[in-house]
Amino acid sequence: MAEDFFSNRELYDLIQQTANEMVNLKMDLQETRTVIRDYNKLRKKLMDVEEKTHKVNMKLNTLMWVITISIPALGLLFTFLNYLGR
Repeated sequence: MAEDFFSNRELYDLIQQTANEMVNLKMDLQETRTVIRDYNKLRKKLMDVEEKTHKVNMKLNTLMWVITISIPALGLLFTFLNYLGR
């Protein structure tokens, strides 16, 4: 039964050890918050880049469609103008 009690020095050491562990945990938590914040910023940048890429792809597809339609249309126009010019 006498072994269940701690001396004042042992209690002080346990409290100091617990306090040091809490400080270390607080620093780890701050580092984790920083990593999460940086991750969220990178994720937002990635989403912005994906959105811009999508817009560029849409413009490119529209341009390719216009070119595909314009070439035969110009051919028909020049054929018609040539026919009228005779």
